[in-house]
Amino acid sequence: MSVAASQRTWKPEPGALTAASVDDCRTDAATERVSLEWVLRRNCSLSPKQLIVACFGIGGVALAIAVGFWWSGATLVVPFACIELLALGAALLVHARHALDSERLLLRDGLLVVQRVYGGRSERMEFEAAWVRVTARGKGSLVELTGGGRRAVVGRFVAPALRLRLARELRSALRGTAA
Repeated sequence: MSVAASQRTWKPEPGALTAASVDDCRTDAATERVSLEWVLRRNCSLSPKQLIVACFGIGGVALAIAVGFWWSGATLVVPFACIELLALGAALLVHARHALDSERLLLRDGLLVVQRVYGGRSERMEFEAAWVRVTARGKGSLVELTGGGRRAVVGRFVAPALRLRLARELRSALRGTAA
């Protein structure tokens, strides 16, 4: 995968990073400055609306079964069905809290900006692009960015097999700004 500047959003070629890719690569026409952006997100197969519909469907079926047993005389099924629905609701809340987790790396004007959102908490770090060191210890390990006495670990939402590729792409982009 290569890094290039264009006026439109870059689309990855087949086989490129799917969980993490250069989401936006633009050139400012007035100053001819290139900005690169990597947006790394969770791979959620269901939209929030689809997830809510699925949870209500599961809950409705569980309640229908519980009511059927209650009418048959098995009254203890209803409390257990309610406990099941509470557990399902708790799982939905945990999923909703982390559904928007992401990492965003922006390379512009000699700065590498790392923004991380995890569980509703947001963190932002800025690195001088010329001094950033990109390290990936091995296949499957997270990508470590160090520079200026600071350290950021990224790549949590990238498939382990593709993290080395992300590190190479970051190194290549950072070399392009240092020159």
